[in-house]
Amino acid sequence: MMRNAARVIPVILISAVALHGCAIGYQFNYAEAEPTIRTNPKIVVAVGFQDRRPAIVSQKKPPDYVGVLRSSLGIPYSVTTESERPMADDMATAVAGAIERDGGKAIALSIAPTASMAEIVRDAKVRGAGTCMVFTLRDWQTDTYMSTNLVYDVAVDVFDADGKITASNKIKGEDNLGFSFINPRGHAYYAVEDAFKSKIGVLVSGDVAKALK
Repeated sequence: MMRNAARVIPVILISAVALHGCAIGYQFNYAEAEPTIRTNPKIVVAVGFQDRRPAIVSQKKPPDYVGVLRSSLGIPYSVTTESERPMADDMATAVAGAIERDGGKAIALSIAPTASMAEIVRDAKVRGAGTCMVFTLRDWQTDTYMSTNLVYDVAVDVFDADGKITASNKIKGEDNLGFSFINPRGHAYYAVEDAFKSKIGVLVSGDVAKALK
């Protein structure tokens, strides 16, 4: 029995070291996670995400911060975007791409965390947009160990060319995106992408979708 235990322990230790290393430097790809948006706007839509997550506003985390991936010992390591651009910019690129994929015209905006809505709408108008859709990220981060959890708090407002809000929507919650004992980070990569697509689909529905037409 002791001899068998002696054989098993080194294997466990090697696996732990491997998992520890895998947690470092991991990245997610939001820029290509184009959601399905069931609307075909006749005018140019400016799309922007404003990252108001406390850790970003306070500059405790960089703008490309996505969440954490934990090592086998549970130690959290930061996950960032594959593009190395701000997460908000990648999300705007994905949503604008989804609109254009379905035949519409869209512009992806890069929005500073401190920009006012008036400044955002003005920038959209200068760039030729007839309407502006702004997502506010109050929270959006993942935490992956064996399973992946997503905490989110996102609002969306649609503005006309005069800066008037024509539609709004918001979602907030915490979801378990499933787990993988063998390859948790591989599972997280696709689960997070699918979750983003799903949440945007919920936000850009009903009155918001109608306001874009």
